[in-house]
Amino acid sequence: MESSEDEMEDETEWKQHLTDSPRACRQTSALESGLNNTPRPAHRVILHFDLDCFYAQVEMIRNPALRDVPLGVQQKYIIVTCNYVARQQGVTKLMSVTDAKEKCPQLVLVKGEDLTHYREMSYQVTDLLLSFCPLVERLGFDENFVDVTEMVQKQMPHTPHLSFKGHVYGTSNEAAESKASDHSEFALGSHIAAELREAIRSQLGLTGCAGVAGSKLLAKLVSGTFKPNQQTTLLPENISDIMGSLSSLRKVPGIGHQTAKRLQTLGLLNIKDLQLFPSTVLAKEFGSPCAIRLKNLSLGLDDSPVRPAGAPQSLSDEDSFKKMSCVKEVTDKIQQLLSSLLERMRKDGRQPRTFRLSVRKYSASNKWCSRESRQCPIPNHVGHEITSASNDDTLAQLLSLAMKLFSKMVDMAAPFHLTLISVCFSNLQIQAPTRGAITSFFAPAASPLKTQSQINSKNGGGTDDEFHSPPQARLKQSACSVLEAASHPATSSGGDADISATHRLPSSVDPQVFSQLPANLQMELMSEWEQQRPLLKITAASKKTKDKKSTGRGSQANSLLNYFKPM
Repeated sequence: MESSEDEMEDETEWKQHLTDSPRACRQTSALESGLNNTPRPAHRVILHFDLDCFYAQVEMIRNPALRDVPLGVQQKYIIVTCNYVARQQGVTKLMSVTDAKEKCPQLVLVKGEDLTHYREMSYQVTDLLLSFCPLVERLGFDENFVDVTEMVQKQMPHTPHLSFKGHVYGTSNEAAESKASDHSEFALGSHIAAELREAIRSQLGLTGCAGVAGSKLLAKLVSGTFKPNQQTTLLPENISDIMGSLSSLRKVPGIGHQTAKRLQTLGLLNIKDLQLFPSTVLAKEFGSPCAIRLKNLSLGLDDSPVRPAGAPQSLSDEDSFKKMSCVKEVTDKIQQLLSSLLERMRKDGRQPRTFRLSVRKYSASNKWCSRESRQCPIPNHVGHEITSASNDDTLAQLLSLAMKLFSKMVDMAAPFHLTLISVCFSNLQIQAPTRGAITSFFAPAASPLKTQSQINSKNGGGTDDEFHSPPQARLKQSACSVLEAASHPATSSGGDADISATHRLPSSVDPQVFSQLPANLQMELMSEWEQQRPLLKITAASKKTKDKKSTGRGSQANSLLNYFKPM
């Protein structure tokens, strides 16, 4: 199957990339106690955490000598982030290295293209938040949403009057004090946010900002009001103020570059324009569901839940550059990205079912949002090898798949100009136990009657010549009729040629138990039994088929038959 990612940027409903949720731990502070089934408060209480200059902080933790010097994290020719010492001297995010050096000659640069350390620290932050509350949703490496609504509801009856921790948006300290009693749930939420920020600082050494509001949208918008290492609460009466303060539609989380361009063609340049624009006209352009969503976003309305999830369903790696126009360079870059991604996949342990390749072609009118993607199913034997030990043959097979996908997007015989290449493994699944592993006897086995084509269709895979099934799969398919006869009574009226399976199994073997064994184990046992004694009433044709399958299999000292001896 082939697909495109051109519209993915606009679908930023805060994607989930979350590790498995650990158990929520009991705390002895305002965070003590968990969830219950009591009624929800008048407003949800959502927290948004955004770590300060995350990459730079990680580098300063790794090398404390960098804490007091202007530090920039470099990827290619861009400063992706910098610490606040550098910012005080005029360095900003996404500034070119040349300009940054002109602004701050003493700027110390650290290469930040290897994301391993950032990724590991990011998950430590999420795991720490999960130890306080199970409702945590990741957003990128440095942001997390936490829904503490039910925690607040349970603690409110036992909590004395609280003032707000940190700032209250659009409200002076004196006015905030008087509003605390009317918004006790948000006041308590601000205390929880302060405790979580302190836990992150004391246990991981990271500082960050927090927003406290009634939705994910508003919590994210308000969290960056005061930086660094501060927090802000947004009360319901100030929602219109914060929405009106946004300088452009692109400042609204959930409105991406492509959507903003389409809105601009309708003459909508700011939040007020979108709020006042007729819904019927908006629905004609975007469709009714999307039009309603855009209207709600412009008004600060968002009821999307915090979505805790399991492990991420895809792992990817990418690289950007000014220009790549040579097939050999493309091949080398894809090989480099695949090598890095394979290491991560082996640590993850799951088996990917789909491979996706994305490229960004240079366009003078649309430099950053012109990605194109193609994807294909990963042959099962290749997917299995991905999670095993390092194998150059696996890398070669994946590289071949990638170049076939590349040829569908780029005419390699004509000049081309790429600025990004991305590789992705998706549809990750827990790998089935390997043959011979003791766990395979306790895992549910696929029905031996399924053919390889049925398995391929369930995995979304086609039967194109580009993606061949391994010889082992074809052997298993050819043995299906033998296994059927071994594990199910025949219903045909063919007489002796279609004898019951119970006549073909030793008397000490329970046919129902035998039918539940994995297919490969059934084959091996049948072969062993056939070699040890003749079968009753089997036609010559049937015996000939069995003899072929048992050729070369001698009895072994540790024969599986030993496990089927009568007690």
